[in-house]
Amino acid sequence: IATSDDSEVTGVRLDVPESMSALQEAREQSGWDEDNVVMLERQLRDLKNMQRWLVAMKARDMPAERIDEHRRQVLAMLFLIREQHADAASYRAGVSAVAQLLPADAEDGFIAAAREFYYFWVQDPATVEDPNPPAGDAGMMHVEST
Repeated sequence: IATSDDSEVTGVRLDVPESMSALQEAREQSGWDEDNVVMLERQLRDLKNMQRWLVAMKARDMPAERIDEHRRQVLAMLFLIREQHADAASYRAGVSAVAQLLPADAEDGFIAAAREFYYFWVQDPATVEDPNPPAGDAGMMHVEST
């Protein structure tokens, strides 16, 4: 790798491969490409929506331990569905999968938290303003407890 030292002019020092093909190979190996940008944008959106949800839970004076438990569970679910289409079907599948991994006494709490987070995830402004959607709201999901 050659070094381009334009620091006298620009203050920038770059490690530059000997050829364009070597530069392209280095870029591909780094994972720096359009597909990753889409995934990173989705991850950023999901995490921003999660932050809004966490703020809403704190505003309702939910205990910090419970907030953290729900945060970890929902993050695990988001990780599972990260390469799926961002739709209700993949969300339901992720919730169901995580619920199966939890102890029986934690399933219902996680499913309730996931139902609440769903409206933040889809960025539904009406429901996010009142994060306690009516019972029987058909927009989200039905997840069977195991």
